[in-house]
Amino acid sequence: MKCIILFCFSLFTLTFSVKAQNEYNIWYFGNHVGLNFNTNPPTVLFDSKTYTFESSTSICDKNGNLLFYTNGDTVYNKNHEILKNGTITNYKGRFSSMQGSMALPVPNSDSLYYLILCSSVEYTYRNPLDSLRYWIIDMSLDNGLGEVIKKEIAILPGTLESFSVAMHSNNKDYWVGTCDHILGNYNLIKTINGKFDSVHLTHKIPDFITAYVWANKFSPNSKIVATNSFLVRDNNAPDSTHAYLNLYKFDNTKGKLFDRVIIDIGYSMGMLKIEFSPNSRFLYIYIPPNTKIRYGIYQLDLSKWNSDSINNSAKFLDLNLIYGCKGIQLGPDKKVYIFPDGGDSYYMMTVIPHPNLEYPKCIENYSQISLSPRFNSYGGPYYPNFWFHEPFVNLGEDTILCNGDTMNLAANIQNIDSAKWNNGDTKSNTKIYNPGKYWITVYDGHGKNSDTIIIKGVSKPTLALTDEISLCEIPTTFSYPGSGQLLWNTGITNSTIQIEDTGTYWVQISNNYCSIRDSIHVKMCDEMTYFIPNTFTPDYNGLNDKFHITGTNFNNISLEIYNRWGQRLYKESSLNPNWDGTYLDKECEQGIYFYKILISGVKNNISTNNAIYGNVLLLR
Repeated sequence: MKCIILFCFSLFTLTFSVKAQNEYNIWYFGNHVGLNFNTNPPTVLFDSKTYTFESSTSICDKNGNLLFYTNGDTVYNKNHEILKNGTITNYKGRFSSMQGSMALPVPNSDSLYYLILCSSVEYTYRNPLDSLRYWIIDMSLDNGLGEVIKKEIAILPGTLESFSVAMHSNNKDYWVGTCDHILGNYNLIKTINGKFDSVHLTHKIPDFITAYVWANKFSPNSKIVATNSFLVRDNNAPDSTHAYLNLYKFDNTKGKLFDRVIIDIGYSMGMLKIEFSPNSRFLYIYIPPNTKIRYGIYQLDLSKWNSDSINNSAKFLDLNLIYGCKGIQLGPDKKVYIFPDGGDSYYMMTVIPHPNLEYPKCIENYSQISLSPRFNSYGGPYYPNFWFHEPFVNLGEDTILCNGDTMNLAANIQNIDSAKWNNGDTKSNTKIYNPGKYWITVYDGHGKNSDTIIIKGVSKPTLALTDEISLCEIPTTFSYPGSGQLLWNTGITNSTIQIEDTGTYWVQISNNYCSIRDSIHVKMCDEMTYFIPNTFTPDYNGLNDKFHITGTNFNNISLEIYNRWGQRLYKESSLNPNWDGTYLDKECEQGIYFYKILISGVKNNISTNNAIYGNVLLLR
């Protein structure tokens, strides 16, 4: 089907305020059926004038009031009448393209809109060089019912079945991406001041002989593009057609694709359907019947960007899609809507309620919407998912904080402009001093998102060691009298350890949540030593002028001096008593004098008092 875009003259601008608006709140699709997201849950509509074979689109004003809708063949206004000049002629097959239509508002205008439409594979076989095309609609004309004022403006060649639209990093311009099904290129073109650039960018998709792209979507944050391709390896061999999922990171400033990841889906002639979670972390992919894996909807985690991690993250979502899936679309309520295929499923829609969460939480309490007596057909409506974007933020699981400790609480965030915690911090991390409930709100150029974590307080175990001990014999043993999970710095986990040397030893005790550590310093015991001279010479030359006791580790010395008649000449009790050889300020004669010494100190780690009697020679 040919791609035709209805555009307004000026460029689309998306800001925070746009996220709160309701331009895509009314959907029309299938057999004259629709959904109204102005209510919660959405209300089923039966007033559509269109039978949509595959893709459709619609758009509302900022208050969620319908403006126009199309099935790719005819454009209808809010009164469900054909919009003036709204019959799309000459380009048959657009109603049969899988992602073939999208309406977008023009920035700084309340009346101009773009409409993009592309051709189907059935029509492109007859006109393989057909291009993606756009139209422009002015809603100020025809008494507010709208009128097509420009038609069939070609922008990208070789477009087949699908295209996708991303926001430029300036949050004003668009990138439109398509696959050239003839050359196997991925083509990109951007808008500048409300007009498409005259030059498009080309990125070669390697390793493909034929690259029919059915699914083609940018992520809501406009940082990833996902497409699927078919490679016909050998036309004469059975199971020769393989389906592949191509994932590229996208530079939405320069329009470059890089860091390709490719996933081999296996033999399949069916068409993949893809959609992203609002935070762009998860990709939801419908894999049709094939020879490799079970068909159905899978969730892929793109947070680790390599093929092995993404492959291993695949989780099958048991959504009872017995007959398969015809389309997947992210909705204004940030839920993912699946359009089932076949049997009674035609009359139902399946809703993934929590697409930002990892399986199985993403499908907890999933629901279905009955469309009866109307039904879906072979596709679903198509809208720019960047409109429903939520920046990625994850605080992880609830956790504990040991009482008295602090915690550096860090948010896992991607591609945001700013953040704010409930405690006022504006960085990606915040310091936590107390248990409680904490949350962070993050913002980017498309919207905002929040996450919350509960931090529970837990008591620490008790531990108390003396600061220091003195040991007179090493090695020896030391025991901690408490209980709990013990770990010594020697690696021992028992309560008793062998002390092999002096130094600092620490022990850590833990309960199920918290741990505490204390240390003890081990030194050799302080033995009391002393020296008592037998002679002194009080001649005032500064050498051996006084009789005194030297040594270590004593607490007190009591010194008494007697002459040979038993007369006490000197008495002092201190740490350093000393006799200068005088009595009543007169020099004593040369000769032998007797002393009585009482030394208080520590010996063998025990306090002791030593009484010592002897004599000393005074020389002059």
